[in-house]
Amino acid sequence: MAELDADLKAFLVEHNKKPPVPKDVSPLLFRGTIGTAKEPPRRAPYVKDFLAPVKGGEIVVRIYKPSQDIEKPLPICVFYHGGGFMGGDVDGYDYPLHQVCLEANCIVASVNYRVAPENKFPTCFYDCYDATKWVSEHAAEFDGDSDRLAISGVSAGGTLTIAVAILARDAGNEPKIMFQAPMYGVYDMSASHDFQSRKDLAEGYYHCLSTGEVFDAFLVNTEEDKKHPFLSPVNIEDLSNLPKTFLMTMEYDLLKDEGKYIADRMIDAGNDVEYYEAPGMIHNSFVFSAFSPKAKEMVNDVFIDRLKKAFAE
Repeated sequence: MAELDADLKAFLVEHNKKPPVPKDVSPLLFRGTIGTAKEPPRRAPYVKDFLAPVKGGEIVVRIYKPSQDIEKPLPICVFYHGGGFMGGDVDGYDYPLHQVCLEANCIVASVNYRVAPENKFPTCFYDCYDATKWVSEHAAEFDGDSDRLAISGVSAGGTLTIAVAILARDAGNEPKIMFQAPMYGVYDMSASHDFQSRKDLAEGYYHCLSTGEVFDAFLVNTEEDKKHPFLSPVNIEDLSNLPKTFLMTMEYDLLKDEGKYIADRMIDAGNDVEYYEAPGMIHNSFVFSAFSPKAKEMVNDVFIDRLKKAFAE
């Protein structure tokens, strides 16, 4: 294994002094610890919140544009934040999306899906799908090109990404998604496979097995929900006809083996898939790029490179 990044290692020394997340943690208090409030070094010149209709209400979709005046429609990346399905929001994940918008020269649409326990499974999945359809249908209103639509997300957002791609496929490619980039998601919530990384990296590397179990309990209605294809897509029988895929995991993340497993299954199903394990990185390094230059280089910059290449094709 590559050496753990020094900045992330220093962060973990302090983080691991804290007690484990208790089973009765208050979601309202915990949500304030997800993401970062750090000011990005460069800001997209246009950032505006829109309301997208979803079943039972409306949710915010935050649009980032690399210029106030766009001469021709730009490609779009719809982004689903992380936070264990019970935390995170468009504010906490604002920091890295300015970089994505500016360096990939694309429009970013960040989805503020509803979270548990107020909104139990499967609300967030359909929120993300409905919001993605809305972005596609309304692309022209914010200078977007609906024919160049990508989706991506981190952690819980990685899980949501694959589900949205499958929902779109099963709806007859509605909306039409050209590229997906799920990053360090959970793909086997049912623990139906004996993945070694869940043992070797279970504790001590920010996202812990015990913490994941707390998150899962807030999300699901019953233990049976964990077997649902959205939450355990490693067991989906038909993974064919998915968009071109760039699937990223972190070397020091307990979820990495299931990421590699589902990437291999997608390849076996005939999809165009690139798998990448970010060396020396831990869970949530996409956001930790706020204080780790190596995380920016190994995670954010690599993602932006693949996004640009997909849009160019």
